[in-house]
Amino acid sequence: MARRAGVAIGTLYRHFPTRDDLLAALLERSLAELAERADAMRAAPVTVEALIGWLRAFAEHSGTYRGLPRSVLVGLEEEGSPLHAACVHMRDAAARLMAAAQEAGVVRPDVPVEDVLAIVAGIAWVAEQAGGAGRADRLLDLVRDALTAGR
Repeated sequence: MARRAGVAIGTLYRHFPTRDDLLAALLERSLAELAERADAMRAAPVTVEALIGWLRAFAEHSGTYRGLPRSVLVGLEEEGSPLHAACVHMRDAAARLMAAAQEAGVVRPDVPVEDVLAIVAGIAWVAEQAGGAGRADRLLDLVRDALTAGR
């Protein structure tokens, strides 16, 4: 990565001692954009398609870098992680969007956002390993069906 950036490896490690430090620098803006998108979607009546659209964007984002789904999940759990604040900001916005969908009665009220994000991170990981975007789309359709079961 340092070579592609045109810097010496020592320079890279001096600025970013760990992979998570580098990821935090790379992802802070995009995680904030995901959070802003989730909050903006609440301005209109929240539909299941809007929620799934946001989850699709989260899955696509999670597939940006190899191993990113794991890093985001760890960032949510580990307060000392360089990714923690950005991941929590994004998760909180997702929670507000999910709550709006639940209040509108378009998705089940008994599903925590943390579980949905974990499933979608898993979908991103599976798509990264084998199957690509087509498989991710099919799996997200299953998430939609599960979220609306009994509605």
